[in-house]
Amino acid sequence: MQKNLSDSFYNIFESESFAKNQCMQHEHRVAKIIHHFLEMYGYITDDPGNRIWKRGSSQVIVCLADDYNVCNAVLSNQPSKWYNTETTIITDNHITFLPEYRVIQLPVSYFGIFHYRPSYDVWNPVRRFNFSVNRCDNQRQKIFFELLNQSNGLISCLEKDFVNFNGWNPTGQNQTHQDLTAYFDQQWQSNQPAIIPDDYNNVLDNLPIKNHMLSFEQVQVSAWLNMVVETYAGDVTHAFSEKIFRALVTPAPWIVFSSRNAVEYLRQLGFDVLDDIVSHDYDDLYHQGKIPKFIKSSIQNYQNLVNQDLKILQDRCIKSADHNQALLLKMKQAWPRDFVACLPNILEQLQ
Repeated sequence: MQKNLSDSFYNIFESESFAKNQCMQHEHRVAKIIHHFLEMYGYITDDPGNRIWKRGSSQVIVCLADDYNVCNAVLSNQPSKWYNTETTIITDNHITFLPEYRVIQLPVSYFGIFHYRPSYDVWNPVRRFNFSVNRCDNQRQKIFFELLNQSNGLISCLEKDFVNFNGWNPTGQNQTHQDLTAYFDQQWQSNQPAIIPDDYNNVLDNLPIKNHMLSFEQVQVSAWLNMVVETYAGDVTHAFSEKIFRALVTPAPWIVFSSRNAVEYLRQLGFDVLDDIVSHDYDDLYHQGKIPKFIKSSIQNYQNLVNQDLKILQDRCIKSADHNQALLLKMKQAWPRDFVACLPNILEQLQ
């Protein structure tokens, strides 16, 4: 296992899913355009992330990619009452409920910012899963430990899969092994203080865990199944990142741990989600209790895939990736026009 904290694999913003399409730069530019109008309408912000803007009793939240409920939502309330009626949300998120506050969803062509064509386009699986998680939080920890639990432990998992779990602290120091273990332990103890998984100390001792020398792009086409773990996995809000779009444009099977019915929403948008070769039976599960069933579904999907003709599967995955790349390209081309068309409605709500 690699112990080099400067491993290029950890420089995720240099990977193709960021570098080729410049998706983060596009995201920031869109937000800045809206910020400029907010300033002209007299809104101000003291939020370090420039997401929460206020003018008198009115509040506007501009949140792209992340689930907007991270912006001071009152999560003890029902989603319809996360904010008061004088709050306007501007987001790319898709919601599945009727809010008492205002939510303006950007045109879905916004997702065109994630379009790119991977350099590695030949799927040749040699291990079971690609499980790659950059960043540590309690949800990711629980998914990892459940994977280990259903895989006969860490050693067995590392023999079967491509694994990256670095324990990265997104807001702190990651210079030493001690930095990682302290943050990992703090995250677990603050959420699951009475539960110590069997492999807990083994995981701590081996942070950062990475058992291969492949690049982000290479590992995507080297496992039978890519296990995509999105940051947000609530029950009523779909918030997508480069993680799922990387899987959609890569000719390899995938499943995704995300919000309830996230795969169904991708279907509605027109994406090919490989329904004929991958079961997304976990998709309509509520977050509570979803993790064990997601891992079980992953294992069942792997077992089904290895019993099929690889050439037929390869051809099917190429067809899916080509379709999804074409759909994202169409969205990318439509986005500038769609954004200009939606701006008058946004500005009307801000006045």
